[in-house]
Amino acid sequence: MKISRQTVVVIAFLLAYFSTLTKLCSAGDPDNIYDTCPTDKTHQKIFINGFPCKDPTNVLASDFKSSILNEAGDTDNFYRSSTTIATASEFPGLNTLGLSAARTDIEVDGMVMPHAHPRASEMMFVRSGDVVAGFVDSNNKVFQKARILGL
Repeated sequence: MKISRQTVVVIAFLLAYFSTLTKLCSAGDPDNIYDTCPTDKTHQKIFINGFPCKDPTNVLASDFKSSILNEAGDTDNFYRSSTTIATASEFPGLNTLGLSAARTDIEVDGMVMPHAHPRASEMMFVRSGDVVAGFVDSNNKVFQKARILGL
């Protein structure tokens, strides 16, 4: 079967046209502005999530670690518990990650008040003891784990 030169030109043109059209109509997300955005309290250049970003050339490994959760909280209160929250203000590397970190210390027979995390999740690690934990979904269905055993 012999293909004419005119047919080859038309096919090449159509391939080039559709290739260009596919690139123009790409539905993917653009590249991130930055891979990371540690909070910078000294400069007010770029704001993402309400916090200025540190210049990417000045980002250090220390921006991604914090000792704020090392110390046990004061549990001498009515609930016999204490929660320490690390936000991007105290832990710069958390900025723009959609993540927060917290430490909750609970004494025997202590409790944490029921609370909400709209559009977020909570992960729990129990170092020692037993904890009763659960959640209620948006249809008011209760999910509860009777006992989470610590180490």
